[in-house]
Amino acid sequence: MIFDMNTVGQMLLKFNTELNDDFSNREKKQIGKLFMMDYMSYDGSELILNKNEQVPENIKNRVSTVITEINNGTPVQYVLGASHFYGLEIKSDPRALIPRPETEELVDWILKKWKDTNINILDVGTGSGCIALALKANLENSRVTGVDVIQHALDLANENAENLNLDVSFKFANAMNLSSFSSKKWDVIVSNPPYIPIEEETEMQDNVIQHEPKTALFVPNENPLIFYKAIGIYAKNHLNDGGSLYFEVHENLAQLVKSTLQKLGFSKIEVKKDLQDKERMIHAQL
Repeated sequence: MIFDMNTVGQMLLKFNTELNDDFSNREKKQIGKLFMMDYMSYDGSELILNKNEQVPENIKNRVSTVITEINNGTPVQYVLGASHFYGLEIKSDPRALIPRPETEELVDWILKKWKDTNINILDVGTGSGCIALALKANLENSRVTGVDVIQHALDLANENAENLNLDVSFKFANAMNLSSFSSKKWDVIVSNPPYIPIEEETEMQDNVIQHEPKTALFVPNENPLIFYKAIGIYAKNHLNDGGSLYFEVHENLAQLVKSTLQKLGFSKIEVKKDLQDKERMIHAQL
């Protein structure tokens, strides 16, 4: 189909028609809405009310370009340059993983227990900073620190903190060795560490493995709990009384993570299913 018109409505139809069938019709419509709301600075209702508005030529050209990029496998969030996470707009690019909906569920679980509190929080393997920033946005008086071993990710996290005007401290540290925080105590330690065995790479979508950082995704087949154990050992000695350890986990490894935490001395352990009915979150206390 040839598109000669350049109204907002015509651009939305262009997304629906030209995005490939890797996306459902619903996804195509949602992608079109996201881009046109961003390019035209509209909210959802304005997008509907202004479907006959003329689109500038530069935006029309940009639409053609992004459709090609998406069809070639670049994640939508990287093309758009942002992800929506727990009410925040998180800048997203290949320096860090794209925030996932199940991670929003983890944040929500934490907030339900700790709402209206003033606590010390450590986010290990912070990536884009999405967990740390969402917690700070909803626990304004809490002190939140995010750490990562990838400097590019920390740069991105700091950019997000600045864009959102949220006071989160992002620091360089290896999850396998948190000795630089040996004198610190925390009320909440949370982590969404790498947890996908490398043998599962062939089962994953191409747009993930070709574009998102592999160091944030994969762990050795023979030692998939490497980060959970290291962070668990640190948490055992650095949680305040009544403090909590939270993990996002691989659905096939949740019970193994639970067993590992039990061996480390955690006695109150809860495994939680996500909205897809998969065991994806763990909360542990000593």
